[in-house]
This record gives sequence, structure tokens and C-alpha cells, in this order.
Amino acid sequence: MDNQDKFLQLLHSSDEANVQLALEIAKGIPESNVILQDYQELYQVLFGYATSIPLEAQHILALNQTSINATYKNISRLPPSIEQLDHLQALYLSHNPLSDLPESIGNLINLKVLVLSNNTINQLPQSIKKLKNLQRLHWEWNQIKQIPPIIGSLTNLKALILSGNQLTQLPQFIGNLINLTSLNIKANQFTQYSDSISSLTNLRELNLNNNRLTQLPTTIGALTNLEEMKLDNNQLRQLPETIGDLKSVFRLSLMHNQLTHLPETIGNMKNLEDLYLDDNQLTCLPESIKHLKHLDVLDLGKNSLSSSEIEKIKALLPNCSITY
Repeated sequence: MDNQDKFLQLLHSSDEANVQLALEIAKGIPESNVILQDYQELYQVLFGYATSIPLEAQHILALNQTSINATYKNISRLPPSIEQLDHLQALYLSHNPLSDLPESIGNLINLKVLVLSNNTINQLPQSIKKLKNLQRLHWEWNQIKQIPPIIGSLTNLKALILSGNQLTQLPQFIGNLINLTSLNIKANQFTQYSDSISSLTNLRELNLNNNRLTQLPTTIGALTNLEEMKLDNNQLRQLPETIGDLKSVFRLSLMHNQLTHLPETIGNMKNLEDLYLDDNQLTCLPESIKHLKHLDVLDLGKNSLSSSEIEKIKALLPNCSITY
């Protein structure tokens, strides 16, 4: 192993003595200056220093961690040299004035978590498709109007968070993300539920709060592994019969909609523990709710239920805490 290789190996170490040795070896390798300058710039940017500071072993050690939190660091530009940190598994860049990412970010092949929330990044570089180990992508509150096709190539994603954008539809390629267990697209401008979601059969959490949905398709019943579904603040008037196929759901929230009734099949959701129906237009509930033996919480506030109907519901669910 020559000095250049030894320098690089020691430089990427998590041991301070090794990093100190790398800095000593660097004194005899002129070419190492470029790499050390990259590290100096990266430390300055990612750890929020407004002016350049002399590079020390402790700074390199901070950059050699598998997780870097650069939240609220006033970063307006991520240096292309970010690719030097190819050991990174988690990179947190939320709440910065970033408008784009360098192509070199695609070389962070060990990255599992990328958090870009609360920036103004409305496009991703093509190289993002190289992040085959990426499991969580947080891209909320970034003024995104369309989801780029490269997202469909991130097939190992388990969580995709796109809330607080300007999305009006989900493209079909979202259905390629077959390992997805959590999808959060709340606070967008969806008027229709995308059938591509129904291909995500491993989904456990689905958050569609604060959109403009007027109905759900029958294909919703395909999400048989779903455990939590949030549909608050939409314009839903009814639910499909196939809602009863969601037998793994334990929390269902439908507050602030326009529901006038629930389908009888709601009684098939045998694992339901929490059901939130506040602020709808319900006048009664189906008798099948008596089959919801695990129901602990039922919120019926701000509906049009008569006193006799409320008493009937109480009798059907004697062990449930009911708010009306």
C-alpha cells in the first residue's frame, strides 16, 4: 500500500489517532491538499461556520460519522465534494435555503436516510437513482408540483414523505415502490385518489390529510397490510364497501369530511381500535359496528346524531369511549 492509499484509508477512519496520522502523512503528499480542502469546505458548510477555519482531526472525525445533521445551517449550496463522504448512511438537510442538489450526491451509495424538508428543492438530480440503499426520503414542504420519474427507481424505499407541496396527482410509477411501508402526501392538492397507491401492498401507514378528495376507489381494499389511514380535512361523501377489507387497520381518521353514512362493511375491520369521525354529516351508524370488539375510541363530535341514535351506539359498543 503506497502513502496515498494509506492516507485515504486513515483519513476515513473513525479513530482520532488514525486521522492525526493521516494529517501527518498528508504533509508529504502534495495531492492530498485538494482532498483536505474539500473536507474543510464540507465541515464549514455542514456544521454552519460562516468563515473558513483551520482543518483539525476533530473536524474530520465529525465528517466521518455515518449520520450528519445539517438542519438549520443556512446552507444555500451543497458542495459537489459531498461525494467524499461515501460512508454516510443518514443526511439531514432540512430547514435550509437549498434550491438544488449536486449530481455527486448520487455517489453516496450507502445512504439510507435523506431529509430535504423545508427547502425550495423542486427537482432532484438524475444521479439520485443510484441511491439503491435509500430507505427514507423526506421531501416535504419544497413547493414540488410534479414527482420526477427517477423516484420510481428507488425501489428499496420504505418511507416517502411528500407532504406540504403542490402535488395534484401521483404518477403510476409510484406503484414501483413495492417495499414502501409509509406514504405521507398530506397537505397537497389531490382531488382524486391514485390507483397507483393500491399497488403498494406492503403499506402500513397512509396519510392523505388536508387534500381535496371527494371519493375513494374500490381498489383501496387492496391495501390489506395497512394499519393506519388518515383522511382528515378532505371532501369525502361516502366510503367504498371495500373499506371493510382493511382488516389490519387499527386507526382510521376521517374527521372534517362530508360523510353522510358508513358502509355496513365497516364492521369487518376487526382490529380497529381508534375511529375518528368528528365533523361530518352522519345521522346514524350501521349496526355492524357491534363487531368492532377492539374499538377503544370513537369520536362522533359535530355530527347530526339524535339522542336515541347515540344511546343505540353506546349499547352496541359498551366498552368503547365515545365522544359526541
